[in-house]
Amino acid sequence: MTDRISTLGVRVDISEEIPTAGDLMVTLLVDGSELFGFDEDGIGADPAQLLGPGSLLLSDGPTDVVDRICVCGEQGCGATSVRVRRDGPFVLWDRWTGSLPLSRPLPSLAFDAAQYAAVLSVPAPRLTRARRRARNRPAL
Repeated sequence: MTDRISTLGVRVDISEEIPTAGDLMVTLLVDGSELFGFDEDGIGADPAQLLGPGSLLLSDGPTDVVDRICVCGEQGCGATSVRVRRDGPFVLWDRWTGSLPLSRPLPSLAFDAAQYAAVLSVPAPRLTRARRRARNRPAL
């Protein structure tokens, strides 16, 4: 485990990338700063996967969780994931993997489990990517 305990934050943003412009995405904040910089490829994962009681990030793990996907919106095209696991009163993130290039290696992170769960337990916005795309399709 790392010696430093970080604070997790999340922000739900709207993608400005084409073709996912208008889609909701989660921006992960660690100690108040965005985990992925503007120079990184990809967009944040769907809020429905990362927020709320069913959040993949709340698994006791170890579980690999996709936290960033290709700008096309398809996880299979490119993604970044992190191993999430519980260790007593802490949640650990380590072993970053994926096919999206990163401008720098991402560190192992440790969070206080209570603070972490409080942030992620907030329900995801109702408008998921699939529903937003369906809503924006022209009527036949």
